[in-house]
Amino acid sequence: MWRAIASGEYVVLTDEEQIEGLSKIAYRRVETLHQMPARSASQLLIQSYAISQTELDAALMKGRHQNVLRH
Repeated sequence: MWRAIASGEYVVLTDEEQIEGLSKIAYRRVETLHQMPARSASQLLIQSYAISQTELDAALMKGRHQNVLRH
C-alpha cells in the first residue's frame, strides 16, 4: 500500500536475482523497498515499505515536476 509522503530525499533499495540459463547475464527485480524515518520521539528508527516500480516512477516524476516548478 502506497503512503503519501513529503517530498525529500529517501533511500530506495532494490533486490534482484540473476536469471539463469540465458546467453547474457540478466537480472530480475524481486523487490523494491522505500525507506523513511519512523515516527518515534525516543529513537531514530527506519521503516521500510514495499513499493512497485509504477509507484516509484510516479513518485520520481512528481518530485521532478515539483523541483522544476520551484526553480
